[in-house]
Amino acid sequence: MRSVRKPELSAGGVWFGRCFLSSGAIFWLTLFCMLTSGRLMSAVLLSAALHEGGHLCACRLLGVRVRAVRITFCGAELLLEELRRPLQRLAVAAAGPGVNLLCAFAAALAFPQQAWAQLFAGASLILGLFNLLPIPPLDGGRILLSLLELAGLGAGAEGVFHYLVTVLLVLALVPGVTLALEGNLSLLLLVLWLLFQQRAA
Repeated sequence: MRSVRKPELSAGGVWFGRCFLSSGAIFWLTLFCMLTSGRLMSAVLLSAALHEGGHLCACRLLGVRVRAVRITFCGAELLLEELRRPLQRLAVAAAGPGVNLLCAFAAALAFPQQAWAQLFAGASLILGLFNLLPIPPLDGGRILLSLLELAGLGAGAEGVFHYLVTVLLVLALVPGVTLALEGNLSLLLLVLWLLFQQRAA
């Protein structure tokens, strides 16, 4: 979550009010529509919308100004004014996956016999847990950094944070490579993407 001026996002996408939709996101949505059923598409999109809605509600409650919402091939990102307090950053970051997990359990318990509700519960659970991974640019990475700052590490929190993230990603390469040798590249590609995102952050 960072502040970016509107003109900096204007290339390769379109604006809808304060929401920027990149050409990569349009391509991903088109491909997703072609390869999945309407039920799965609606469950995933609703889960993603509720996730961002959780972040937005937290910002509203804390009085944090949202400058824009950017949707790219890699997902959605809120561009906020600077959050100076670690507890504030923690609350905003945790709100998105928190809403996903609440919705997942509510849907699973309230509508155990409805196929779409269970599909929505699964999509919400996966999205919530994935975003809780303690790796940037995911919400879990922001949560971990905020907790390190709240633990009193001060200026050293960021150094410890990047060290921990690097160790986790290097360890994750082992099962990633193992699965890749068996023909499943998904985990390896995910770990490599997260490593790239960390270096680009």
